[in-house]
Amino acid sequence: MLAAELQMILIIITIRFVLIIALLPMSYALLISYEKELKGFLMRRLGCAFLVDDLYQNLAEKTLRRPTKKLENPRAYLFQSASNAVSDHYRAQACRDSYVRQAQMDGDIHVDTKSPEQGIAASQIVEIIERALAELPLLTQKVFYLYRLDGLTHKAIAEQLGISRSTVERHLSKAISHWKEKLR
Repeated sequence: MLAAELQMILIIITIRFVLIIALLPMSYALLISYEKELKGFLMRRLGCAFLVDDLYQNLAEKTLRRPTKKLENPRAYLFQSASNAVSDHYRAQACRDSYVRQAQMDGDIHVDTKSPEQGIAASQIVEIIERALAELPLLTQKVFYLYRLDGLTHKAIAEQLGISRSTVERHLSKAISHWKEKLR
């Protein structure tokens, strides 16, 4: 009797599993079928298992949020999305590195990236600066980015945005004092 009950429970579990899989969105099934291949692709480009896991999770979220209409080539879609995620990662990393370099050149902060602790501290500082800048009005952010990242002069920024040089200086001062306050 016990063997028959166990067999019946096993059949019920199997049926439930099949039903669950059948009811999952197609994009989830695709993710599962390509997970190992996608993670290998990401690992070859990033070289860090932690980054691979983070980017794969972001890719999975994006794919699962996508409308479930039929894809002509789902594998190509997933790998193009993974490639885009890698590009986005490196672009964001370059932006963070630029912040740190510029802050070091300006003497605002001193970061010695030789030790892991200091590298982490630099990343945390950049995150604080990014969050602080996101709190500012869009014009102030734009002025700051044009000055710090694009290297434009106050005059060039004023001409590009159609504002006065004193307005550019005021926005830069506001941005810098705001993120310095957040760093305290």
